[in-house]
Amino acid sequence: MATMKLARRFETVAGSRVAFLETPGTHPIIFVHGFFTSCMLWSRLFEHAGANGRLHLLAPDMEGFGDTVSPGQTDMGFERQNEFLTQFLLAKCGMRPVSVVAHAHGAIPALMLAIQKPGLVADLTLVSPVLADGFPDALARPFLWAARSRLGWEAWFRTGLARAHVERHMRLAFLERGADAESIIGDFWRPFENSASARQRLQRVFEEMDARLVKAFCRHLDRIRVPVRIVAGRMDRLTDSVRAAAWSSRFPQGSALTVDAGHFVPLENPGAILEILEHHDFAGPNPSQ
Repeated sequence: MATMKLARRFETVAGSRVAFLETPGTHPIIFVHGFFTSCMLWSRLFEHAGANGRLHLLAPDMEGFGDTVSPGQTDMGFERQNEFLTQFLLAKCGMRPVSVVAHAHGAIPALMLAIQKPGLVADLTLVSPVLADGFPDALARPFLWAARSRLGWEAWFRTGLARAHVERHMRLAFLERGADAESIIGDFWRPFENSASARQRLQRVFEEMDARLVKAFCRHLDRIRVPVRIVAGRMDRLTDSVRAAAWSSRFPQGSALTVDAGHFVPLENPGAILEILEHHDFAGPNPSQ
């Protein structure tokens, strides 16, 4: 299969200047990255998919991350991330239900979207998901603590502790410390290195992260009536793949698949996710909707 090189595109959506990756196609699929990556997490998968005319792939930098610049909201927690996904989806795909693929912490706003806006989601694929029993994880906890004060937040960054913490955990998560690892770490860190406003947007994300909210909505996963697949890396060092796969029993149409990869399945084994998507039945909205 031919590959294609990608670069971020930019559009204004609901007042935000949204950075995103896109490939042309007829069947839209939205990809949601986690807290410590960006839309470039999906770059290898998009490059492998190419311009095949069938899959219309879209991956935004979520608010507070990457190159997406949002207006001065005071709240950028999970509920705002859910609203951002809704507005991006409507702007790019209209009212038709779309497939949603989410990685790590991105599973949380993706599940909220499926619960609160069921008519917009055709099915869900959760890759190495961080869910109620895993949030906050060891990677997120220091950021949640530092975000309690502006001075603490700036000190967390200026001393280099924030970067050292992210790099240590992220490099541990990759099975091989190669170009992919350094590229993803560098792309995540780049916006915050020299921009106080970017650091403030990220702080607003962590200020509003509420573990109680995550636990509360995870009690209602039986309300998600569309198919939900959980894809776990067999050698994942950050997310317990067995525990993640067990969450599939919480969904009326849940299933689980374990693949040869670590935490970063989209980079380490993009073909596994692409195969799921290419063999998906795009017959239309779920009959129960």
